[in-house]
Parts: sequence; structure tokens; C-alpha cells
Amino acid sequence: MAFKVGDRVVYPHHGAAVIKKKESRVVNEEKVEYFVLHMAHGDLTLSVVAPDQYRPEIGRVIAADAAAMAAKFGPDYAVEVRGLNRPVDWTRASLTEVFLYIPYELLIRPKP
Repeated sequence: MAFKVGDRVVYPHHGAAVIKKKESRVVNEEKVEYFVLHMAHGDLTLSVVAPDQYRPEIGRVIAADAAAMAAKFGPDYAVEVRGLNRPVDWTRASLTEVFLYIPYELLIRPKP
């Protein structure tokens, strides 16, 4: 599920908001997409990185985790990743950074 202008969202530590627009900015010579959020209470406006643009990179990290787990169990076991269809989620990591992730599970079972 990708977020779009007009969606109502909840921003951790600030509460409910509405996505007012998308913006592009250049950060460290790289184009980055942001959502501009208008908070439901007060006059606060926040710019938050558009999380879905990082799905491929997050997927590579998840794949590496699955491969490492498969190596620990050995060749007689299969590792299945579940949850990759979930939306990219985020949480506040510091005052200026967010942590992006896809909630997923690894299912490990003996090969037939």
C-alpha cells in the first residue's frame, strides 16, 4: 500500500495528520521524496521521507537476513520470507531521522 496525498496518517509522537503534498529535495546529491504532513491539532507541518521509495533497499536487507538464517540452519532447511507485501513502515529514530522497515517473518522448515 503506497501513501498518497489526502491520506490520513498517524505520525509517532505527534498524532494524526493529513498528507498535504509530495515534494522532492536533493540530499547529498540524491533526489529524495517527502510527504508534507499537516497535523490535525495545532499548526504544525512536518516533512517526512516517502517510505515506499526505499522498498528495494529494504528488500535487499531482508534477503540478506534470510540468507544468513539459511546458512545457520544448513542445506537441509528452507527459509521462507513472509510479509513482503506489507507497506513500508517507519518509526522515529531520533529528532531528525526515521527508521524504515517492512514487518516480516522468516519461516524455517526442513526440506522435503
